[in-house]
Amino acid sequence: MSTAAAAQVAVLFAARTAGRMAGPFLRPIQLLIAWPVASQLAARHNAKAAEEELLLRRAEREEVEHFLRLLASERMSV
Repeated sequence: MSTAAAAQVAVLFAARTAGRMAGPFLRPIQLLIAWPVASQLAARHNAKAAEEELLLRRAEREEVEHFLRLLASERMSV
């Protein structure tokens, strides 16, 4: 094995070992970095769900108002 190949293997082994050692320490940091993105996505999802709920309630209210107008017009004509 040439010296360059041995050095390359040593570097790869050191990087692999360092990655294993840093893993438990990096995970919480990665979670903290990702938290604002996840939080923003959840907030957008909640806002969209609330908007859809408001639209459904508005449609139901308009449907009830229309039904009451029809009912009132039938009573007036009788």
